[in-house]
Amino acid sequence: MEPELVPITTSGKNTMGFYVDGELVNIRGKGNWSFPEGVNYFLFENYSCEVSGSLDEQKYPIAHIRLSFDLDSINPMKPYYLNEDEPGNGSIIDNSQLGGEEYNTIDSCEGVIEILRFDTEVIAGTFNFDAKNGSSGRIIKIKNGRFDIKRN
Repeated sequence: MEPELVPITTSGKNTMGFYVDGELVNIRGKGNWSFPEGVNYFLFENYSCEVSGSLDEQKYPIAHIRLSFDLDSINPMKPYYLNEDEPGNGSIIDNSQLGGEEYNTIDSCEGVIEILRFDTEVIAGTFNFDAKNGSSGRIIKIKNGRFDIKRN
């Protein structure tokens, strides 16, 4: 049986899933500083938000994904666009088999995060973006992304 993308949920299941150039990536569990594998969510005083996921570099096409964006304090349940500049950006660090290269959103690449739930308990949403490696110029596509993270 083929592995499936984690479902879109909004109940704090601590999951993230997406495709990197068509290759499935699922991240499960809560990460922390001493055990970084898993998902994390940070909300800062200025209402900027960071959602991230980390994996074992040897088993997956990526080692780390990070989505940063400024939440609208009045209406956080809306799309946020990702590009090179604020209010949002995304980055991926691929695994060592691919060279440990970093890919970042740029103005010429498309990207969006849509928040499905945001409250004192959970942040959940969907995302898609393209990211470019500054050295090689290669562009990767992150599609059908979803996250459901319980706050610390």
